[in-house]
Amino acid sequence: MSKHRSVKTATLAQRAVHKQPGDVARDLLATLVPDGALVLDLTDGSHLALAALDSTRVAVIEQPLLAGPAANHAIALEALSDALLARVDLVTLLVPWGRIANAEAVLARIAAAGCALICAVARKGERALATLAQAQGLIVTATVVAATGPTLMQLAPATPRPSPPRLASGDTVEPAAAAMRPALLVAGFYGRGNCGDEALFQSIYETFAPSCDIIVAVNKFGALDGYEGWYPYNRCEIVHQCSQDIFESGRPIAAMMIGGGGLAVGFAANLVMEARARGIPTFLSGVDLPNLDMPACDPPDREVVQGPDVVDHAVMRDYLAGFAQVMVRTRHGQDVCRQLQVPAAFGSDWALKLAMDAAPDVTASRRRALVVLREFPLPLVPFSYVLAIEELILGLRAQGWEPAFLPFCPEDARNTEQLDLARLAPTLEHWWNPRRVKQLIGSSGLVIAVGRLHPLIFAATLGVPTASLLPPLPLPSGRQSISKIDAVCADWGISQFPDVDALLEATAAGIKGVTKRKLATAMARLDKSIIEMKAIIAGA
Repeated sequence: MSKHRSVKTATLAQRAVHKQPGDVARDLLATLVPDGALVLDLTDGSHLALAALDSTRVAVIEQPLLAGPAANHAIALEALSDALLARVDLVTLLVPWGRIANAEAVLARIAAAGCALICAVARKGERALATLAQAQGLIVTATVVAATGPTLMQLAPATPRPSPPRLASGDTVEPAAAAMRPALLVAGFYGRGNCGDEALFQSIYETFAPSCDIIVAVNKFGALDGYEGWYPYNRCEIVHQCSQDIFESGRPIAAMMIGGGGLAVGFAANLVMEARARGIPTFLSGVDLPNLDMPACDPPDREVVQGPDVVDHAVMRDYLAGFAQVMVRTRHGQDVCRQLQVPAAFGSDWALKLAMDAAPDVTASRRRALVVLREFPLPLVPFSYVLAIEELILGLRAQGWEPAFLPFCPEDARNTEQLDLARLAPTLEHWWNPRRVKQLIGSSGLVIAVGRLHPLIFAATLGVPTASLLPPLPLPSGRQSISKIDAVCADWGISQFPDVDALLEATAAGIKGVTKRKLATAMARLDKSIIEMKAIIAGA
């Protein structure tokens, strides 16, 4: 940052008159951040900070707000490590100052680290913020004001952080070796555009990126074109899941994680076994576990595989026992581990920590009912399934709801078209951006999932009424339902309905969302397992 300490004031009144609030904020931010800066954004920069800074060659690290009521956010202070703050030029805090529950503590933490801060503040609060900052040793170095919308204030230490000493002409010195951060290798069903799995990866990345470099293992043969440009892949080293070359690259790896979902036994086992052989701790985190009397196929997202109907318990026990931590997301998973006599933490789904987008073009409607249809292979789908979904959509509309389809992956959207269901209601297609999907869910009044798990999780974290409809078709497993959805619904108290008539009867009477107590308890379990994993990584 510049050592020039005079206060700069700019007004964007003429430029901002005809712009939306998000556009105004982007213009304001771009006037303050210099080219080449490294910015730490605390407020979900995916919509504001990144859009503003893409054209200025600014690197942005995202460390979003913790989940909380809309008017009472809290920053995760424990994530603001000295090492992280020492790396950045400035911090951005774009939620209005009055809506940050621990604002003074954040200010003190940033001031102690000697960082500069850009924050949003109401005009009437500028004087109070300047006074509070001065008490912490920060002074106002710039204020940018729009005719309408936010005011951005830049605060910086009265005594700038010392710069590295300059060498006299002709002097030479051996460069000091840069401290290498620990690396966490994460494998999952990533890069496919499955909204639930992308949410898991975003949450894992944001949990560990402040203290670890993230290496993500992706099956590049099945990944979608362009996924490398999605957040947070564009901030990670990407390796092919079928290759073990990363272990020969000379890059120290502190730990390896199978990161959530229905990926428990055998997924990316080549990486797991190689890591274990090298003494690298491995985690199985936020996953489901199969029944010990596993049927041929569950969930039904592929052709039936012929094979034994019973899991080899000894092999499964040996595999699970080799992980430094097994964290399952349901009580069912913990029961499986208990039967195998394998220690397991009862945690929760990683998507609980997913930040929500703040796109200004998403309108709120408590009469909007979002319907998520899982993609099923067309040979499995009888015409009675199409008739059942048609009955559901027409029934919701007759009750005064405004139904819309919300696909959670490209296959969901394609399947809806192939079955000629898209004619029944609008399709809101944002599966590549889980934060936007979560915002849509949070701005709606009802979510119905037909064979999909994560719409239920997204809605549960926001208190939005949600329900699961058993898929109205014969499943390859021979069951009426999908076991991982059964387990989550049982843990969260989410209602499941056997048919459309029963569901419509419930929507007419009113469906409630998941209670705040259940959400807080699940979040606490997840946070506890994170603390344990970070301790293992720190000691590796």
